[in-house]
Amino acid sequence: MSESMESSELSDVRLAGSSQGGAGGDLLLSGGASELGASGSVSVRTASADGESVSGTVTVGSGKTVQGASGSVSISSGDSVEGEAGSVSIAAGKGAVDGSVTVSGASVSVGGESVSVSASDKATITSVSDIDISSSSGDA
Repeated sequence: MSESMESSELSDVRLAGSSQGGAGGDLLLSGGASELGASGSVSVRTASADGESVSGTVTVGSGKTVQGASGSVSISSGDSVEGEAGSVSIAAGKGAVDGSVTVSGASVSVGGESVSVSASDKATITSVSDIDISSSSGDA
């Protein structure tokens, strides 16, 4: 595909390996490796929209199932033996009406060596039943 190809000339690209009886095909997007320098990056994004258009949506998810377990979605950075490990950042855009980040599920947990929650305007914790805030040292 030519680098100078107009976006209006592009169509959907679908890569899939289907199966009637076994597992479907896998898809791996990977940046190039390097022995001495940084490995290559991988970006998945929509193009910017000019004027009053709307840029596209990026969806990362697993498929649904009727009887078996649905797939999991994992977002993580790599470990480092002697250097700094990578970080994971999830952020919503700023605008005339700011975007938001929502975390939901049947069970949601947040954990780590240090966990902080902050808000520049208002922070709210609500529950249909009990709220328990505790510390292993006994201080809450």
